[in-house]
Amino acid sequence: LKNENTIAISNIEKVEVMAKHFASVSKEKNYTKVFIRKKHKFENKHLQSEPKIYKENDYLNDIFAKHELVAAIRSSKSSSAPGADNIYYDFIKHLPNSATAYLLKIYNQIWIEKVSISEWKNSIVIPILKAGEDPTKPGSYRPIALTSVLSKILERMVTKTYLLSG
Repeated sequence: LKNENTIAISNIEKVEVMAKHFASVSKEKNYTKVFIRKKHKFENKHLQSEPKIYKENDYLNDIFAKHELVAAIRSSKSSSAPGADNIYYDFIKHLPNSATAYLLKIYNQIWIEKVSISEWKNSIVIPILKAGEDPTKPGSYRPIALTSVLSKILERMVTKTYLLSG
């Protein structure tokens, strides 16, 4: 891999070149003005607003129901690659009812206790060479992030709850 006039030889050097490239193309300066306006409008509306004070039985504080977990699992793509935990969607989709009920208990415990699973925050990023592109240029690759399936399922449930609330 080449970065400007430097050639990366070791795997660590190659990773650093790819990381710098992916970080540089992900900066706001690369977005269109229309996209930036929409992004800022969304952030100001949803992310910068005053936190709401919820009552004890408020919808957003409720635990997840079985139908929410089932819907999140069903909406998952079976072809997606697993994260570092090597748990595949098909494995989760074929769990017996007792295991699905136990998984729901785990998710609800995470939700109630406001726990963050550190292993779920980590993704494995794999650079995929674009068809017909020069493999020595960092811009010839697109990053694919492999994230824990269990994390993605919980994220789907939280996102759906948030979208339904507002």
